[in-house]
Amino acid sequence: MSMWRTGLCLVLVAGLYSCNGTKDDSRGFESKDDVVNTAPPEAHEHGPNGGHILELGQEEYHAEVAIDPTSRKLSVYLLDEHVKGNKPVENGTVTIEAMVDGKATALELTAAPQDGETDGKSSRFELAGDKLPGAIADIEGLTGKLTLKVGEKSLTAEIGHDHDHGHAH
Repeated sequence: MSMWRTGLCLVLVAGLYSCNGTKDDSRGFESKDDVVNTAPPEAHEHGPNGGHILELGQEEYHAEVAIDPTSRKLSVYLLDEHVKGNKPVENGTVTIEAMVDGKATALELTAAPQDGETDGKSSRFELAGDKLPGAIADIEGLTGKLTLKVGEKSLTAEIGHDHDHGHAH
């Protein structure tokens, strides 16, 4: 009977934690004060759109990189410092220098403003699935560098299997 109770306790404790090792409260927000880093170092954070999170600058921006499995559309979402809300930029550009068959291939994403984003501002950038190299089947197959340019500022982050920046939000 004690084995059954131990198993039940483990299931309940596991249910309290999301895949990035942070405790979720009942409203669906992560509590920054209750961070428990249980993920292995090669793990990655998932953003609100199901993609992988990259840090740009000193947490000035976060980029969530996602590939839709059906349409193969590559999307990059710019998120705030808490990785919760959108952070639109004015006249920004996003480029990914992807490694495809051992060669660097430039992927230029196009601004795709989300609802409420106007005046040349966008927090989402996309590349149509037919422009994504066939060797990149999903987000796990995407490696290289992502560069966000906003005005004179250029911020770069590595994309790959070990792109977690070491802490949860």
